[in-house]
Amino acid sequence: MFVSAVQALPGDTIADRALGQISFVQGQPNLVDARGLFQPQSIAIDRSVTPNRMYIADTQNSRVLGWSNAVSFYSGSSANLVIGQPDFYSSSANNGGTSAKSLNYPTGVAVDSKGDLYIADTLNSRVLEYDSPFTTDVTADRVFGQSGSFTHGGCNLGTTSKPTAATLCDPSRLATDPAGRLYIADAGNNRVLEYGSPMTSATPNRVFGQNDSFVSRGCSNAISATTICKPVGVAIDSGGRLYLADYYHNRVLRYDTPLTDSTADQVYGQLGSFSSNACNNKGISANSLCLPMDVTVDPAGYLYVVDEYNCRVLEFDSPLTSTTANRSLGQNGSLTSGDMCLSYYNPPTAANLRQPVAAAVDESGSLNVIDSGYNRLLKYDHPLATGTIANQVLGQPDFIKDRSNRVDQISLNEPQGVAIDASTTPNRVYVADTSDSRVLGWNNAASFKSGAPADIVIGQPDFNSYLCPAPNMITAKTLCYPTGVAVDRAGNLYVADQRDDRVLEYKAPVTSGAAAHLVFGQGGSFTTSGCASISANSLCNPSAVAVDSAGNVYIADHDAGRVLKYNVPLTTGTTADVVIGQPGFNASGCSGTGVTTTCTPQGIAVDSKGNLYVADLAANRVLEFDAPLRTNGAAKRVFGQRGSLSRRSAMRPVSARHALPTLGNRRG
Repeated sequence: MFVSAVQALPGDTIADRALGQISFVQGQPNLVDARGLFQPQSIAIDRSVTPNRMYIADTQNSRVLGWSNAVSFYSGSSANLVIGQPDFYSSSANNGGTSAKSLNYPTGVAVDSKGDLYIADTLNSRVLEYDSPFTTDVTADRVFGQSGSFTHGGCNLGTTSKPTAATLCDPSRLATDPAGRLYIADAGNNRVLEYGSPMTSATPNRVFGQNDSFVSRGCSNAISATTICKPVGVAIDSGGRLYLADYYHNRVLRYDTPLTDSTADQVYGQLGSFSSNACNNKGISANSLCLPMDVTVDPAGYLYVVDEYNCRVLEFDSPLTSTTANRSLGQNGSLTSGDMCLSYYNPPTAANLRQPVAAAVDESGSLNVIDSGYNRLLKYDHPLATGTIANQVLGQPDFIKDRSNRVDQISLNEPQGVAIDASTTPNRVYVADTSDSRVLGWNNAASFKSGAPADIVIGQPDFNSYLCPAPNMITAKTLCYPTGVAVDRAGNLYVADQRDDRVLEYKAPVTSGAAAHLVFGQGGSFTTSGCASISANSLCNPSAVAVDSAGNVYIADHDAGRVLKYNVPLTTGTTADVVIGQPGFNASGCSGTGVTTTCTPQGIAVDSKGNLYVADLAANRVLEFDAPLRTNGAAKRVFGQRGSLSRRSAMRPVSARHALPTLGNRRG
């Protein structure tokens, strides 16, 4: 989202303040800051100083974050440095234009023995080098892949076709050796390039994967010890051996003398065969791999392979005489479990991984793993001795959270409803923070500042939680994708709890963690959901709620194709009295665009006279039903459709269950 930050004046049409972001020019889900991560892809440890520094490629936020102490960070601790963005709150790709200060989807980081940093700026098809950024600045000093230009970003210099020794196309990962040589996994060209003197020359000395040719880029079907297909992770051990994650060939290759020979000497993941490339060859085991993303070797010669599709990191004991892994991190330590971990119903813990993509070992011997699927880094203290349970986490406040960026008192993620509580002075404002399955409340709707923290959270136990409840955990205190909010004259709050097929009413004064007072749509039960039976006591994906001055409640029952009216339900109960859009309380569906029908009511409003306005989503119109409302009553007028109540539009069936985001906010 790109929004102007022009100064707003009284009476103009420019927004004055923002909730959910700290300014008008931010727009990522939840809060981009010095703590959160959004699908990070790589990690590097700077061993040139003690304590070691750590860099993480925070890919979707188009930045690299740096921590001054890789050894003693605490769970949820803040980064000390940001590269690629002007501050910790920005996340735009190529912020300010393609330059020596910008990044576009960085996926790789590496540090040489002097503390100089290399970043694979993937979608700019370049690698940038920064002279010791912690002690100098965050402007790149050298560029590889764009003929010395910091303002160009095309694959193979914009041709996207034939590469040369001077070009790159979607570089992914990087490595340096003790002599300062640089290795670039040039993924888009299916090759790895080695630069003997990167500080003085941007021309590589040799190429791996293309039979020593710098001008070919094919992904050969003839699988051998000289071919690679989309290389990603690269690593160099203390003996100078090169390890390469050959992603699409589902293997890791080892080159014992890479400075003189581009033919691999050892293969991991294919039972010793250089001519096979099967995912999980012969089944998931200590000898199989599926889409390996990264490799790293610790100072003692132990090899770690990030096996992405199997959601695990495999460890091979030193000396590396066997291609059978000795232990697994992720999969609760199992060497025979994999792939199904990709399900969003696989909740995060300290013992599992969802999408591991990178690993690095620090000076203490601890293994750091980037778990991109859970937007976090896990640190395993001495895993060879203490086991496969992570000890610390970065990017999340604890081991059971996994949200993009950070969920807190400031952040919002796809909010869908807002309401003002005029029963108090100053007025309150409530926001349905839909994808975080909560409602946030601010006590002063008149004088808040942009980025102000909320005072109230409803539907979650705290400001850092966001999951829908498991079906057996639904209560009067939980929410799952709330989309509509309304407040009556007494300050009572109504929330359309869409995926739990109900509307909840919270009695004033509303406080954090409050339990609902009434439930609409589940026959009085606070512990059930579902909409199999259509009646005056049911709801099916309610999308909006409204309250009139007399205390009558109106609910847009989206998937049932109707609006229900409840006459003063706080005193009479939660059985609907009037149905609009269907001939009776037991009817549902979307049969047409007549004067009495609604198809998929998405939004509703009631004016001071009791007239009802319905946004009929799939019929592409707004209908007005005048008071007094009656069951199966006809609309008075239509907005849209050229004013015709009988005009049929290009209708499409819409279910709220599919209209809402489906990733990331699984049931707990």
